[in-house]
Amino acid sequence: MVFTNSVAFDATVDHYELIKGDPTGIYEVIATAVSTAGIVNFNNVPLSLDNYYLGYVLTSVLGNDTFNPINSLVSLYPNPTDGKVTIQLNDEVENSIYVEVFDIVGKKVLEVQKQAIGSNQKVELDLSGIAGEQLFIIRIHIGDKIETFKLLKKS
Repeated sequence: MVFTNSVAFDATVDHYELIKGDPTGIYEVIATAVSTAGIVNFNNVPLSLDNYYLGYVLTSVLGNDTFNPINSLVSLYPNPTDGKVTIQLNDEVENSIYVEVFDIVGKKVLEVQKQAIGSNQKVELDLSGIAGEQLFIIRIHIGDKIETFKLLKKS
């Protein structure tokens, strides 16, 4: 199977990593690739119905700095979903959490704000009232940090 992702050109990116994760916080780099003309192809990767993240390794003047979703603030599951989605906070959070859900054309279809204190908290989203199979962009704001996820809702 080929997993393909389009990326913007960034001269500081050394390579990309396809990372498999689960809601318990276990992550594994399952493939690496470089960008060719803005396209990253991971060839012959066995995929299953798990959460996958696209990470990248930056090259700086001081050497290699790694950004890796292993240290991510949140995880989102299940993906794909039938409508009910859980956002799991993986780190100690003492800020408000603001979640925006956009459809594929950029229209905001849902927003949720919650005050979080502590770790291992969850935010539940319900997209079951939105008809049909759709791809959504989930943008999560925690303090000054933002994470963006793609989410597939099955019909």
